[in-house]
Amino acid sequence: MAELDYSEGALPLYTQVAYRLCRRIQNGEFTTGSFLPSQSELSSYYGVSRITIINAIRFLTERGILRSQQGKGSLVLKSTIGMDSYVEEGFSMQFRKHGFSTTTSVLSSSIVKANYIVSENLSVREGDDVVELRRLRYIEGVPACYEQGYYRIIPGIADVALKLKDNESLYSSIRKNGIELDRAEERMEASEACENVAENLNIPQNSPILLVHRRTFSRFVQGPLEYCMNSYNTAVYGSYGIVTINLRPERMAD
Repeated sequence: MAELDYSEGALPLYTQVAYRLCRRIQNGEFTTGSFLPSQSELSSYYGVSRITIINAIRFLTERGILRSQQGKGSLVLKSTIGMDSYVEEGFSMQFRKHGFSTTTSVLSSSIVKANYIVSENLSVREGDDVVELRRLRYIEGVPACYEQGYYRIIPGIADVALKLKDNESLYSSIRKNGIELDRAEERMEASEACENVAENLNIPQNSPILLVHRRTFSRFVQGPLEYCMNSYNTAVYGSYGIVTINLRPERMAD
């Protein structure tokens, strides 16, 4: 039986199951054109109720990863799951296609020295210059995501991050400079809002948030070009239920 995280503050079980199913698809255990095991088999494997499995399958079906076929089960539509849809659509389009209005405010952009965490995640030396870009994303006028991003000092990337304007797409601007974004590694965890995050999201300090660490890669750049720490207001973001799962390339044992 696969072990899930039942600790306080952990991601919902159906999200954990969806994440693990995606990993198994990406690793080739379930290939494009094949069917997942039955709901009862998955329920037994993950040690959860059938409704949890149904929610996990619905979650992946809504994102175009699976398709339900009556009498046959859940058909795998994609074997390469990762940054493609997120890069092409980004935060704003992901929500707009569901009928929600979104806006983005650039809070600050400047050149700073990479601390230990940034240096480890951007593959630069501690103390090297990087661009720090802070943005606040809104859904229906409500603060939904506080983004703290770091970018390597590379032509076509650093200048875009430094000059980005409100409601301007960062990834589209980078692509216009001839740099395609290929994939991302993304790690999600339940966390609590520190003072700065709470103030920007307009929520009480220590409120539960979804913290997403993301590293973005391009074949034109050696090493990651972006490292972001995105803090999501779960009261807003969770209610819409739109989450893009971008997967790390290494195998995660079930």
